[in-house]
Order: sequence, then structure tokens, then C-alpha cells
Amino acid sequence: MTPEELDDLVLAYYEGKVPDADVHALVGGLVAERPARMSLERAREIASKCLAHVWVREGIKDGPAPSLAEYSLVELLEANHVVAADPGEPTGDGKRRVWMHCDDRLVAALYVGTHYPGCPSDDVDVVAIAAGNAVVVVRAPEPEPAEDARARLHTAAHEESQAR
Repeated sequence: MTPEELDDLVLAYYEGKVPDADVHALVGGLVAERPARMSLERAREIASKCLAHVWVREGIKDGPAPSLAEYSLVELLEANHVVAADPGEPTGDGKRRVWMHCDDRLVAALYVGTHYPGCPSDDVDVVAIAAGNAVVVVRAPEPEPAEDARARLHTAAHEESQAR
């Protein structure tokens, strides 16, 4: 695929003329067609850092999440695709150990959140507008410690069971 053809495809995607699945399949195919420049070990390290951001935000892991500032968007996406393409390792019991990875949209959001300064929620600056959607970066509150999140969820579950 030529760069011009890729530009046309991206434009058609943003105009809603190409389904998400077709674009994801094509992007995955383009990455798979060329040899990976990144080792699986490095890809796993980067993908794990991306996932750590989700775990901290959800209260599964205490923060702070590791920095992604040293990585370009291309590196983050390539790492994600290398990990996704890895068939995993046999565990010896007929199963395979595979590594988790993020959706490309989450990787892009993590990149934007890392590389664009956030603003207070009452003074939102638009980073980009595409396909009728606006991308903004707003400073988030500090994540709740994992222990507090677990306790809050336990209390809510207990109260719900008592209400039944």
C-alpha cells in the first residue's frame, strides 16, 4: 500500500465510509507484513507500562503509573502490535501464557495524555477534532489508592447484598 492509498483509507475511515474492523485488520496486516524492529522483550516491557496506567486508574494497582514520555507514538503502537502478534508460551499443561495488550485507541490516548499538557476541567483546550469528535486533555484527580478502591467496592457489594 502506498502512502497516498493509506492517506485515502484514513480519510475514508474518518468520513465513516470504512468500518473499524477493516481498518484494524489492515493496520495489523501492515505491521505483520514487515519484520518487527522491536524485540518481543522490549515490546512486552512497553505494553506492560501502558497496561499499568489502566490498572492504576481502575484502582487495581497503586500508582504512580510508569512514565511513557520516552516513547514515540510509533514505538507504543509497534510494541502493542508485537505483543498482540505473539502466540504466547506453552505452560506445559496444554495451555499457553499470553501477554495482555491495549487497544490502539487506548495507546493513542495514553500518548496524548503523556505528551500534551492537561488543563483544568473548567478551561478545556481542544487538541484535535476529527469525524465530529473532539480530543481534549484535562488534568485528572490523583487516583484512589488500590486498597481504598477495594474497600469501597467491598462495602458497596455488602450494602447491595443487604438490600436484597
